[in-house]
Amino acid sequence: MKHGNNKPMLAIDCSTTTASIALAVGGAIHERCVVHGQQAALLVPTIDALLKEHGVAYDALGCLLTTLGPGSFTGLRIALATIHGLALAHTIPVKAITSLQSVAETVDAEHFHVALNAGKGECSVQEFYRENGKVSPKGDIKLMKPESLPADTILDRAPQAATLCHIADALAEMPLAQVLPLYIRPPDATPGTPPP
Repeated sequence: MKHGNNKPMLAIDCSTTTASIALAVGGAIHERCVVHGQQAALLVPTIDALLKEHGVAYDALGCLLTTLGPGSFTGLRIALATIHGLALAHTIPVKAITSLQSVAETVDAEHFHVALNAGKGECSVQEFYRENGKVSPKGDIKLMKPESLPADTILDRAPQAATLCHIADALAEMPLAQVLPLYIRPPDATPGTPPP
Protein backbone atom coordinates (compact mmCIF):
# COMPACT_ATOMS: atom_id res chain seq x y z
CA MET A 1 0.00 0.00 0.00
CA LYS A 2 1.48 3.30 -1.07
CA HIS A 3 0.36 6.29 0.96
CA GLY A 4 2.21 9.58 0.72
CA ASN A 5 1.36 11.45 3.91
CA ASN A 6 1.35 8.41 6.26
CA LYS A 7 -1.81 9.58 8.00
CA PRO A 8 -4.62 7.04 8.44
CA MET A 9 -7.31 6.94 5.74
CA LEU A 10 -10.93 5.88 5.98
CA ALA A 11 -12.71 4.50 2.90
CA ILE A 12 -16.42 3.76 2.45
CA ASP A 13 -18.31 2.09 -0.39
CA CYS A 14 -22.09 1.61 -0.14
CA SER A 15 -22.82 1.42 -3.86
CA THR A 16 -23.83 -2.25 -3.79
CA THR A 17 -25.88 -4.40 -1.43
CA THR A 18 -23.10 -4.81 1.15
CA ALA A 19 -21.34 -1.73 2.54
CA SER A 20 -17.55 -1.96 2.55
CA ILE A 21 -15.41 -0.01 5.04
CA ALA A 22 -11.62 0.11 5.17
CA LEU A 23 -9.14 1.82 7.48
CA ALA A 24 -5.57 2.19 6.26
CA VAL A 25 -3.21 2.73 9.19
CA GLY A 26 0.37 1.74 9.98
CA GLY A 27 0.93 0.12 6.59
CA ALA A 28 -2.07 -2.23 6.93
CA ILE A 29 -5.67 -2.11 5.72
CA HIS A 30 -8.40 -3.26 8.10
CA GLU A 31 -11.80 -4.04 6.57
CA ARG A 32 -15.37 -4.34 7.81
CA CYS A 33 -18.71 -4.78 6.08
CA VAL A 34 -22.33 -3.98 6.82
CA VAL A 35 -24.98 -6.24 5.33
CA HIS A 36 -27.79 -5.09 3.08
CA GLY A 37 -30.60 -3.28 4.86
CA GLN A 38 -28.46 -2.36 7.88
CA GLN A 39 -26.36 0.45 6.42
CA ALA A 40 -28.40 3.35 7.82
CA ALA A 41 -28.33 1.87 11.33
CA LEU A 42 -24.85 0.32 11.42
CA LEU A 43 -22.52 2.23 9.09
CA VAL A 44 -21.44 4.92 11.57
CA PRO A 45 -21.27 2.58 14.62
CA THR A 46 -19.13 0.17 12.55
CA ILE A 47 -16.79 3.01 11.56
CA ASP A 48 -16.58 4.15 15.20
CA ALA A 49 -15.72 0.64 16.36
CA LEU A 50 -13.09 0.17 13.63
CA LEU A 51 -11.32 3.42 14.48
CA LYS A 52 -11.41 2.73 18.23
CA GLU A 53 -10.08 -0.79 17.72
CA HIS A 54 -6.99 0.62 15.99
CA GLY A 55 -6.57 3.72 18.17
CA VAL A 56 -7.38 6.24 15.44
CA ALA A 57 -9.24 9.46 16.22
CA TYR A 58 -11.35 11.11 13.52
CA ASP A 59 -9.14 14.21 13.73
CA ALA A 60 -6.11 12.06 12.89
CA LEU A 61 -7.49 10.93 9.51
CA GLY A 62 -5.56 12.21 6.52
CA CYS A 63 -8.42 11.78 4.07
CA LEU A 64 -11.78 10.19 3.44
CA LEU A 65 -12.29 8.03 0.36
CA THR A 66 -15.55 7.01 -1.27
CA THR A 67 -17.30 5.95 -4.45
CA LEU A 68 -19.92 8.20 -6.03
CA GLY A 69 -21.93 5.58 -7.91
CA PRO A 70 -23.59 4.44 -9.99
CA GLY A 71 -25.17 2.04 -7.56
CA SER A 72 -27.77 1.65 -4.87
CA PHE A 73 -29.88 4.81 -4.55
CA THR A 74 -30.19 4.51 -0.78
CA GLY A 75 -26.69 3.15 -0.18
CA LEU A 76 -25.02 6.03 -2.03
CA ARG A 77 -27.00 8.60 -0.08
CA ILE A 78 -26.10 6.97 3.25
CA ALA A 79 -22.38 6.78 2.38
CA LEU A 80 -22.13 10.30 1.02
CA ALA A 81 -24.12 11.81 3.89
CA THR A 82 -21.66 10.10 6.26
CA ILE A 83 -18.67 11.36 4.27
CA HIS A 84 -20.05 14.91 4.25
CA GLY A 85 -20.74 14.82 8.00
CA LEU A 86 -17.27 13.54 8.87
CA ALA A 87 -15.52 15.91 6.46
CA LEU A 88 -17.34 18.94 7.81
CA ALA A 89 -17.09 17.99 11.50
CA HIS A 90 -13.37 17.17 11.40
CA THR A 91 -12.10 19.17 8.38
CA ILE A 92 -10.92 16.05 6.54
CA PRO A 93 -10.17 16.20 2.78
CA VAL A 94 -12.19 13.90 0.52
CA LYS A 95 -11.22 11.88 -2.56
CA ALA A 96 -13.74 9.98 -4.69
CA ILE A 97 -14.13 8.00 -7.90
CA THR A 98 -16.98 6.16 -9.60
CA SER A 99 -17.94 2.65 -8.54
CA LEU A 100 -17.05 1.37 -12.01
CA GLN A 101 -13.58 2.96 -11.88
CA SER A 102 -13.04 1.37 -8.46
CA VAL A 103 -13.68 -2.07 -9.93
CA ALA A 104 -11.61 -1.26 -13.03
CA GLU A 105 -8.58 -0.58 -10.82
CA THR A 106 -8.59 -4.28 -9.84
CA VAL A 107 -8.62 -5.62 -13.42
CA ASP A 108 -5.35 -6.78 -14.97
CA ALA A 109 -6.08 -6.21 -18.65
CA GLU A 110 -5.31 -3.59 -21.30
CA HIS A 111 -8.86 -3.13 -22.56
CA PHE A 112 -12.13 -4.19 -20.94
CA HIS A 113 -15.60 -3.16 -19.80
CA VAL A 114 -16.92 -3.12 -16.23
CA ALA A 115 -20.59 -3.69 -15.42
CA LEU A 116 -22.53 -3.40 -12.17
CA ASN A 117 -26.13 -4.38 -11.52
CA ALA A 118 -28.34 -1.32 -12.04
CA GLY A 119 -31.63 -3.06 -11.23
CA LYS A 120 -34.66 -3.31 -13.49
CA GLY A 121 -32.89 -5.93 -15.59
CA GLU A 122 -30.06 -3.60 -16.60
CA CYS A 123 -26.38 -3.01 -15.88
CA SER A 124 -24.34 0.18 -15.61
CA VAL A 125 -21.44 -0.33 -18.03
CA GLN A 126 -18.29 1.58 -18.94
CA GLU A 127 -15.30 0.86 -21.14
CA PHE A 128 -11.76 1.14 -19.72
CA TYR A 129 -8.21 0.80 -20.92
CA ARG A 130 -4.93 0.43 -19.03
CA GLU A 131 -1.83 2.18 -20.31
CA ASN A 132 1.51 2.37 -18.45
CA GLY A 133 -0.24 1.01 -15.36
CA LYS A 134 -2.91 3.72 -15.32
CA VAL A 135 -6.59 2.85 -15.79
CA SER A 136 -8.72 5.38 -17.67
CA PRO A 137 -12.36 5.34 -18.75
CA LYS A 138 -13.24 5.50 -22.43
CA GLY A 139 -16.66 6.95 -23.12
CA ASP A 140 -19.64 7.55 -20.88
CA ILE A 141 -21.41 5.18 -18.51
CA LYS A 142 -24.34 3.44 -20.23
CA LEU A 143 -27.26 1.26 -19.22
CA MET A 144 -27.34 -2.11 -21.00
CA LYS A 145 -29.18 -5.40 -20.77
CA PRO A 146 -26.92 -8.23 -19.49
CA GLU A 147 -27.34 -10.19 -22.72
CA SER A 148 -25.95 -7.22 -24.70
CA LEU A 149 -22.75 -6.78 -22.70
CA PRO A 150 -19.46 -6.98 -24.63
CA ALA A 151 -17.51 -10.23 -24.32
CA ASP A 152 -14.70 -8.56 -22.33
CA THR A 153 -17.04 -7.32 -19.57
CA ILE A 154 -16.08 -7.83 -15.92
CA LEU A 155 -19.38 -8.55 -14.18
CA ASP A 156 -18.45 -10.62 -11.14
CA ARG A 157 -16.70 -7.98 -8.99
CA ALA A 158 -18.07 -5.40 -6.58
CA PRO A 159 -16.40 -2.16 -5.49
CA GLN A 160 -14.37 -2.55 -2.29
CA ALA A 161 -13.32 0.21 0.09
CA ALA A 162 -9.83 -1.33 0.39
CA THR A 163 -9.22 -0.64 -3.31
CA LEU A 164 -9.67 3.06 -2.63
CA CYS A 165 -6.96 2.90 0.03
CA HIS A 166 -4.55 1.24 -2.41
CA ILE A 167 -4.99 3.95 -5.06
CA ALA A 168 -5.46 6.96 -2.74
CA ASP A 169 -2.22 8.67 -3.76
CA ALA A 170 -3.33 8.73 -7.40
CA LEU A 171 -6.63 10.43 -6.57
CA ALA A 172 -7.12 14.19 -6.37
CA GLU A 173 -8.92 15.90 -3.51
CA MET A 174 -12.43 17.04 -4.41
CA PRO A 175 -14.41 20.03 -3.16
CA LEU A 176 -17.13 18.66 -0.90
CA ALA A 177 -19.78 20.35 -3.05
CA GLN A 178 -18.78 17.99 -5.89
CA VAL A 179 -18.99 14.82 -3.78
CA LEU A 180 -22.50 13.96 -4.96
CA PRO A 181 -24.23 10.70 -5.91
CA LEU A 182 -23.89 9.68 -9.55
CA TYR A 183 -27.16 8.32 -10.89
CA ILE A 184 -27.41 7.13 -14.48
CA ARG A 185 -31.09 6.32 -14.67
CA PRO A 186 -33.54 9.24 -14.43
CA PRO A 187 -35.79 9.21 -11.34
CA ASP A 188 -39.02 7.23 -11.46
CA ALA A 189 -40.91 10.01 -9.70
CA THR A 190 -42.14 12.94 -11.78
CA PRO A 191 -43.41 16.31 -10.61
CA GLY A 192 -47.15 16.32 -10.00
CA THR A 193 -49.64 18.50 -11.77
CA PRO A 194 -51.08 21.30 -9.66
CA PRO A 195 -54.82 20.97 -9.07
CA PRO A 196 -57.03 23.24 -11.21
